[in-house]
Order: sequence, then C-alpha cells, then structure tokens
Amino acid sequence: MAILKTSWTNMSPAHNCMGYANIRGQGEGQQCGFFVWVDPPICATDIVIILGLLCKFQACNKEVAFLQKRLRFMVAIVVLLIFLIFFLVDLVNDCVS
Repeated sequence: MAILKTSWTNMSPAHNCMGYANIRGQGEGQQCGFFVWVDPPICATDIVIILGLLCKFQACNKEVAFLQKRLRFMVAIVVLLIFLIFFLVDLVNDCVS
C-alpha cells in the first residue's frame, strides 16, 4: 500500500507525495520505484514563505529545548539550595542545643 507523505525539503516544502518506502520480494530487498506527486507544485513565493516559517519554527524549537535544559538546571539548583538550608538549620539547632 502506498503511503501519503509531505515533503519538507527546501526544493519542495509542503508538497504531498505518494510512494512505497521499500518493497521486499522473495527475501531480497528491492526498491519498488513507485512515486507520484499528489498535488501540483507550488509557486516560488509560497516556497519562500513556507521555508521562512519552517526556519522560524525550527528556531523556536531550539529555543524551547534550550529553555527546558535551563529550567531543569534551575530546578536542580533550587532543590540543592533547599537541602543546604535544611542542613544549615539543623546544624545551627545542634550547635545551639
């Protein structure tokens, strides 16, 4: 069965195509070769717009990944500080008693 996929390459972004990923026959791997574009090619202006949006989307994903790492680091620091505060309070209570 052919699979409908969307191309996200620079040459044909958001262009739908159908094809077989790989057909295996009689124990040997062979590529079927079936491939067809489902929708007509888009104009150059649309390609520029889509590629610009894709770049912004990828930049946002990178920023989200960076901020998630930063958040994990800050949570670890806060947890460490909480344990340090409890240790120091316990130490001071032992010294006072």
